[in-house]
Amino acid sequence: MPSFVIVTVDGTTYQEGEPAEHSPALAGIGAGEQVLESFVYVDGDVVLRYGSYRLRIPQTRIDCIAHTA
Repeated sequence: MPSFVIVTVDGTTYQEGEPAEHSPALAGIGAGEQVLESFVYVDGDVVLRYGSYRLRIPQTRIDCIAHTA
């Protein structure tokens, strides 16, 4: 079971252990085999870490972050 799930206002979900291929932006640059490892807050945005790749989501697009563990 993932330890966190992030849901955006448009209903997109990101959860720990999910492959980057779920994100077209990351899959398009070759990160598709990486999995979501963690997230941090940077300057009010949420930054998802997929191995050495990062996906930055503006805080205004985040609906909720649930910690499941």
